[in-house]
Amino acid sequence: MSKLVVAVLVLATATFIAAEPLSLAKIVEERKPSRDDHFDYFYLSMQWPGSLCRFLHPCRVPEHYANNFTIHGLWPQRKDGSYPSNCKSSAGRFDYDQIESLATDLHHYWYDFKEDGTNFWAHEWNKHGVCATSLEATNTQLKYFRTTLNLAKYTPITAALAKGGVVPGDKEYPLEQVENAFLENLGGIPEMICDFDGTVKEFRFCFSKDLKLFDCQRKSHCDHLVFPSV
Repeated sequence: MSKLVVAVLVLATATFIAAEPLSLAKIVEERKPSRDDHFDYFYLSMQWPGSLCRFLHPCRVPEHYANNFTIHGLWPQRKDGSYPSNCKSSAGRFDYDQIESLATDLHHYWYDFKEDGTNFWAHEWNKHGVCATSLEATNTQLKYFRTTLNLAKYTPITAALAKGGVVPGDKEYPLEQVENAFLENLGGIPEMICDFDGTVKEFRFCFSKDLKLFDCQRKSHCDHLVFPSV
């Protein structure tokens, strides 16, 4: 092989190697959260206390939470899998005074199992809520938290599961049984987040921008599901 051919091959290989990371970086960048507040739908993320307490130490669980899902957050999402985050908004940073009228419901449905609830709520507003202010239903802190609470109240997760024969405890349930319970009793299947052993961490219900439940496309990370008791 001539020196010229070798030189051309080396140059071409070097060019490919140099270009490939740029292409991958571009793909990764497109999937990252961004401050652009465009989004297509919401996740209502509901977490299971029995799973949280496997990792949180200490973990404070009042009795009435033992067999009920609690709110993690209401998150704007995009169809391509990315999501807006920490957007600039005229609604400003978290201010507890603006949502104090919701305190009773917040402590009941949006409980922080580790520490003072206001830190949890502040995180959710400052990361996700500020990206939802383009909609009338969520364009202020009060409206965002009130809307999230209402969605959670009227999404009867444990009742829907119970009608499908799924109850909290250490029993394993096949994915299909859980999906059918949601489809038949709520009208839509959430994305299901589990640990490697099937322990349910949270369900992410998909809501349109006009706050109607629909069937999520990315439905499950689980083959079977377990709802551990607290």
